[in-house]
Amino acid sequence: LAINKGYLDSFISEFEKAFFSAPADVRKDREKHEYGYSVKYKNRYLINTSDASSGLGDIVLSSKFKIVDGRGLNGPALSVKASVKLPTGDKGDFLGSGKFDYGIGFLADKKLLEKLYGYLNINAVLIDKPNALSDLDIESVIYLGVIAFEYMFTDRLSMVTQLVGSTSPYPDDSNTDIMSNEVLGVNVGFNYAFSDNVIWDMSFYENAMQASSADFSIKTGMRRGF
Repeated sequence: LAINKGYLDSFISEFEKAFFSAPADVRKDREKHEYGYSVKYKNRYLINTSDASSGLGDIVLSSKFKIVDGRGLNGPALSVKASVKLPTGDKGDFLGSGKFDYGIGFLADKKLLEKLYGYLNINAVLIDKPNALSDLDIESVIYLGVIAFEYMFTDRLSMVTQLVGSTSPYPDDSNTDIMSNEVLGVNVGFNYAFSDNVIWDMSFYENAMQASSADFSIKTGMRRGF
């Protein structure tokens, strides 16, 4: 479910004050809880709306295959992952791109201490340009990476800290930090395993490079393994 409204403005402002984080300049131009989404390129609006939308977004299906166990070799476990994004979101309401995207990834994880684990995740995503941004010279491949550490409080409850980064698919001459800059941010959250195959997660994200990504976000989800 994707909901694009400004109902978190007050919470975000208090969070930024608590952690001495500077507010994003773009939010200074709008009243609290006011929504606006626009993309202007070569003096023409590609996207310009103030109508918030809610509904089902694009769905991503992923499959992971372990290629090295790692336990017998006292090294990291290695896996490969393949993903496909289904265009289930309404592109007219900007809840989806209206196109299929594909990804492939490489994952490594290792037990560092008795209750501490380390993770490395590198991905390449092949994207099909959305119709709304057809005038932009968008890169067909973007790269994403994650370095993470997980501390196990119990067999079911853990805390995760992640450094997340990605390249930008947009042209370098866009003259906007939002589109040209790479994305870099910090994710802090927890996982709770109801069973071996069902895991609930919740996390809080703060951007490290202003304007290139959401300045603050909250995410929660349920994962089911097969």
